[in-house]
Amino acid sequence: MPPLSRRFLATAAGCLLAGIGLGFVMLLQREFGGHGSGPLVVSAHTHLILVGAMLEAIVGTALWLFPRPVRGQWQAPPWLGELAWATLTVGTVMRAIAEILHGSHDGGIVRIAIAAGAGLQVVGVVTAVIVLQPRVRASVTRPGPA
Repeated sequence: MPPLSRRFLATAAGCLLAGIGLGFVMLLQREFGGHGSGPLVVSAHTHLILVGAMLEAIVGTALWLFPRPVRGQWQAPPWLGELAWATLTVGTVMRAIAEILHGSHDGGIVRIAIAAGAGLQVVGVVTAVIVLQPRVRASVTRPGPA
């Protein structure tokens, strides 16, 4: 398995654990704290699970299993895959932390961090699509024995 795929999958596992942990805290607050979680905490939980865990697992698996581009076809440079991982990971973590802190720190810096995290997520998704695009192609039929 390529190191970048391993990194995507390890990050997905970490985000899944963080998202499940946050979900458990949300459940405890609802059942024993007398109040549910606000929409920003729900958003942080959702982004950790869907973007951090699911999307990173999908990209990591696709980089591992999808065939490399055929010779002569454009292939994304390795740094572009690293950029996809970094921006997707940093953006998701930044957004989740800022959304959790938003309730207790209603300052402009938290709002900027949420927006910056979302922007990094967009860059990460677009970059991942660019990296994976050459690997998504019609199957090549090879002539079989006559």
